[in-house]
Amino acid sequence: SEILTSYFGQTTKCILENKGTIIKYIGDAVFAAWGAPIDDLQHALRAAETACDLRCLSELVVRGKTLRTRVGIHSGKVLAGNLGSTYRFDYTMIGDAVNFASRLESLNKYLSTQVLISDAVRQQLGDGFVIRQLGEFRVAGKKQSVLIHELLCRCGAESGEKSWIEIFEKGLAAFRAGEFAAARDCMNQAREVRGGSDGPAEFYLRKIAALE
Repeated sequence: SEILTSYFGQTTKCILENKGTIIKYIGDAVFAAWGAPIDDLQHALRAAETACDLRCLSELVVRGKTLRTRVGIHSGKVLAGNLGSTYRFDYTMIGDAVNFASRLESLNKYLSTQVLISDAVRQQLGDGFVIRQLGEFRVAGKKQSVLIHELLCRCGAESGEKSWIEIFEKGLAAFRAGEFAAARDCMNQAREVRGGSDGPAEFYLRKIAALE
């Protein structure tokens, strides 16, 4: 209880400072939103700014425990309001957009990433952030594959990320074209530039090994 309270205190501070709304705490997760109950045309930007701040807490040590923060962000229509029954209700949001954001958060564990965003969010962010495209993935609740991106940091805070991102995306293009040898070389190179470890590159290396 003390660990979660301390952790929620610090993550909640990031959200509120970026004008977000805390919808609820779910286990050890925080469900936050922008754009409701108050309209905000910059909701995607504010969510991305918050994610960058939360990355600084990604290896947060609370009472001797190292806690890793993972974030999923999506932008879309939801049903928002006081929902429940005549006995109990609270302000919440439901809908496909909420479910998709949750799926993105979970996908971080599979790809060894920290912040994943949908293409709907990517299109609203402009050039203020360092982002790499990860390709199309099938997620629960979606009939077709969806394009997913990784949000790395704000522009100006990068430390050579753009060079290896170009290598990774070149490998991704080769993978999509079925040029697996070239894709493997690029993914290995991207992984080496990142110090020998990169979750998405390793994911595609496993895919290539399975397809060859």
